[in-house]
This record gives sequence, C-alpha cells and structure tokens, in this order.
Amino acid sequence: MEEREIDLISLFFHILLHWRSLLVAGLIGVVLAGGYGFFSAPTTNKANNEEVDEVIEENSKTNKATDLEFLDLDDENMNVYLRAEDSYNAMLAYLDSLEYMKLDGDNVAKTVVTIGVKGDKKEDTDAIAAVYYNKFCGGYSSFVSGKSELSEADIELFVSVSYSNSTTPNQMYDPGDEPLGYKWSIIIVTALGRTEEESEELADMAIDFIKDEKASVDRDLGEHELLLLNKDTKTGYDISVMTAQNDKLKVLYTLYDEMTKRKKLLSEDQLRSLALGEDWTSVYADSVSADNTELVSEETVQGGPAQEVSMSTVERLRFSVKYILLGLCGGLFCMAGLWSALYVLSNRIKTEDPIEKLFKVAVIGVVPAAYEKKRAFGFVDHWIISIRDRNKRIFSVDEAVSLIVSRVKVQSSKAKVSKLVFVGCDLGKNVPVIPESMAEKLNSADINTSVLDNVLYDSENNEKLGEMDGAVIIEKAGKTLYSELTEEIELLKRQQIKLLGCVIVE
Repeated sequence: MEEREIDLISLFFHILLHWRSLLVAGLIGVVLAGGYGFFSAPTTNKANNEEVDEVIEENSKTNKATDLEFLDLDDENMNVYLRAEDSYNAMLAYLDSLEYMKLDGDNVAKTVVTIGVKGDKKEDTDAIAAVYYNKFCGGYSSFVSGKSELSEADIELFVSVSYSNSTTPNQMYDPGDEPLGYKWSIIIVTALGRTEEESEELADMAIDFIKDEKASVDRDLGEHELLLLNKDTKTGYDISVMTAQNDKLKVLYTLYDEMTKRKKLLSEDQLRSLALGEDWTSVYADSVSADNTELVSEETVQGGPAQEVSMSTVERLRFSVKYILLGLCGGLFCMAGLWSALYVLSNRIKTEDPIEKLFKVAVIGVVPAAYEKKRAFGFVDHWIISIRDRNKRIFSVDEAVSLIVSRVKVQSSKAKVSKLVFVGCDLGKNVPVIPESMAEKLNSADINTSVLDNVLYDSENNEKLGEMDGAVIIEKAGKTLYSELTEEIELLKRQQIKLLGCVIVE
C-alpha cells in the first residue's frame, strides 16, 4: 500500500456532513462563554464606585426608620440592606428630578460662546482667564438659579466652561492692527438646552455673569479687555449628552445590584416583615431606548409604581455579544478540529480514496448510500452531498448494482472464471443485502457465485475460498481497515485466485 494523501476538499465536506455536531458544539460554546461573560463582567468602574460611596455615606446620615421600627434592626444584614435601599431610592429620585436626563441626545440645542481676554502682558492674560474660569465654575449656577426654572444641579450639567491660555497657537486672535505675537486667552462657554431659545438664554446669562465679574477682576489683577469673539447656536446630535446620561444610570444600576445582593442575605422572617415577597424591579429597567438616549420618567417616591420586568437592566447589560460570538466560533472551531483530526488519523477506507493507486486494484463500482432511514433535517445532508458530487454522475442503489453486475459478467467471461466469490469484512453487518443481490443476479446468468464473509477471521470460509478461481472484494467505506483490505488481496494472491476488482459501498 502506498502513502495516502489528504484531499482538503473531501475533508471540508466530511466536516460539513457532521453539521449537527458542529451546531451542538457552537451552542455549548455560546452557553459557556456567555455565562462566563455574564458572571465576570464588571458592573461599574472606579469613578462610579466613588460616586456610589458618596451617595451611601450621604444617605446613611439622614437614614430614618420611623416606619420600620418594628424590624430587627440589631441584625447587621438588615441595617446594611436598609442603607442600600435608601441609597437606591435617593439616587432614583435624584435622577428623575434632573431635566438633563430627559434630553434627547439626537436632538440637543447647543450654544457655544467664545470670549477673548487680554491683559497688559501675556502672563497677566493667562492669569485673568484662569480667574474667570474659577469664578464661573463656583458662581454661575447660583447666579442663574433665580432666573431660570432649572435647578442648580441641572444648570451645572447644562452649562460647561473651558479656557485656553495665550501660549496655544490655535487660539490666537489679533483684532485690528495688533502685532502678531500678541495673543489672547480664550474662554469657551457651552450651553445646552431643550430648545434653542433656552440654550441661548443660558449662554446670554453666562456672558452677563462674566461681565459682572469684570470689575472685581480689574481690581484684583489690573485692567484688561473682554471681547465677544463668537456666538453660535445649532441643534443636532451630541454624544457627550448620551455618555453622561449612561454614566449616571450606571451608578443607579450599581446601587440596585448592591440592594438586591443585600436582600438575598435577609432571613424569611425579615423578608415577610418588609413585604418583599416578589422580585424587586427597577423604574429605570426599560427607561433607556435602543440608542440609550431617551429616559422615561415615573414616580420615584418609596411605594410609588415601578415597571415590572423579567430581568433587570443591570443583568441585560452584563451579557456581552463579544463573549457570545467568541463562544460560538470557539465551539465550531473545536468540533471542526476534532473531526479533522479523526479524518486524518482514521485508518479506514474512504469513498474518495484512490484505491487503484493505493492497492493496485481496479474499482468495479461504487454503491451509493441508500438513505433508508430518514434523519432529522436529512435534506441538509442531501444538499451537501449534491454539492460535493456536482461533477459526478449520480446513480441509485439499484442502478449501481446492475452496472456492477454487468461489469463482473464481462470480466468473469474474459478471465474464464467458473466459480466466483464475493469476499469482505463484516458483510453481514455492514452491507447485508448488496452481496447477496449481486450473487443472485450472477447465478441467474449461469455464473456460479457465492458470498464468503470474514475470510480473514473465519477458518471455514477460508477453506471454501480455496475452491474458487475468481473473486471480487466488497468493502464498506468507513468500516473496513486499510490493513484488512491489504491482507485480503495478499490472501487471494497466495491462493492463486484471480482478483477481478473491488466494490466500495458508501
């Protein structure tokens, strides 16, 4: 037997024909990787943890249990749970009170005001801009709170300020005939709004605030110039709004996680006392739309209605598509690798093997698989096989048997064989009907034909083989070993029996 080569196309279709196991392996990979991603994914980051700690500390100072005095407050688990519940409800109420959380990130009105500051020297200019920045951060919200319907918390979110000093080349501004080397410091105020009128109003009040502070800055740092360089208003998409909204919601989700974790540590009596027999639900569980920009407001007071959901938003967010795809691809790859290894390492005859080249034996014919047993989604198997054999003539089982019988008749006549035998390994188990059918048709054509099974292992059949003068080997693909086929050929040669050829059954 010569060295066998691996046909990559045959290997590919061999793997495809095991698509059921590939699918099962992919699903197992999805379950394992998705579960790992769910339990290992963090629900918050360091910044959120700090904000959570601040909320818990603030609410622990004002924690009141007047309605819960009958509970066993000496129990540490109950104390921790009550603090977590108060912190969660406080954050829930705080977020619901913010107009900023109701902004639509796809349609935000924004007004950007650019103000130039110029002192006698470059160092003075930079110092003056820094003073205006600090004064704006510390006093603008209280300046506007009496003139706007927005709360101070909303004002700090709606309006932001930044500045760049005179050493920044991109911020140079030289009005009139000023020398090019003399630069201005720039103060940039960004005002958001639900409408363009609201954003422009906040921007105008920012300008007024800076002008009002000019007298005190002149007194402290010397006289200087203020110049309104630009004011631009537009409405459109703003990713920073959606990011800030999501960051605040993550804090709420973290408090929710902490509350539910502490709830699991309570005893059944404590749960009954709290009337918490049903699962907790979050008002914000379904409050974020598909693009995480729209926030739906509901009552957030303790005892108010809460939207019931089967799974909290916290849990849904922790499922990672990345882990699911990695699990699917990993499962498919591992199972495909397994079938590839089994294909390469297998020492059994395959339909696509070049029998003539490997064993120097002519292949009289190939009997296709009968497909008598209907398998689930068997049409997929037929479709894959039709693609694999698209350049081959496809015969039915009866057609293939009739063609093989006619070829055996011709070769028997030319070789002057009077007693023909079909031999093979486990014919009664692997191909119980085909050899008998061929022998019956040949006997009806006056060719003395018999079937001897397992001539390598059955001494009685081995003795009967000596009475024959011609033989045809029938083997089942995927069942017969290469070594068995080789030994059968050698046995026929030793007994000087003419080998007419080989028949492969798929």
